[in-house]
Amino acid sequence: MIEHTLSAWSVELGKDTRTIQIRLNKAGFRVPKRGKLRGRVIFVAMTGDLDQERIRHKRAEADLTETKARVAREQVIDVQDVATFIRNTFAPVRSDVIELPGLLAARCNPQNPEVARQALLDWSDTFLRRRREDLPEFKTTEA
Repeated sequence: MIEHTLSAWSVELGKDTRTIQIRLNKAGFRVPKRGKLRGRVIFVAMTGDLDQERIRHKRAEADLTETKARVAREQVIDVQDVATFIRNTFAPVRSDVIELPGLLAARCNPQNPEVARQALLDWSDTFLRRRREDLPEFKTTEA
C-alpha cells in the first residue's frame, strides 16, 4: 500500500494540490487536513473509476436502445409534431379572443360601443397574459 501526503502526491504527479483536491472532491473522497492519502484513492480521483465508467456506459447504451425501441414502436412523439398540433389547436382560439372586443362591443353597449370595446379589450389582454404566465416550463429530452 502506497500512501503519501497531498503535497507529496502533488510533487509526484506534477499537479497543483488544488487540482488534486478538486478531483478528490468530485470523486467523492474526503480531503484530510493532515495525514496520508492512499495511492488507489489518488488513482481513482485522477483517472476515474473504471468500473463506474463501465456501469455508466452500459446504462447509457441501455437507455439509447430503449429510446430507439420506443421510436420504432411509435411510442415517442416528435417535438415538431407536438408544436404543430398545439399551434394549430390554440392559434384559432387566440385569434378569436383578440377579435372578441371588436365583434361584441356594439352588442354589449349599443349606446357607447367604445366603452364596451375597451372593457373587452382589457379583458382579452388580461386573459392572454394570464394564460402565458400559467404555462409550465417546457422541457424536452433528446431521442
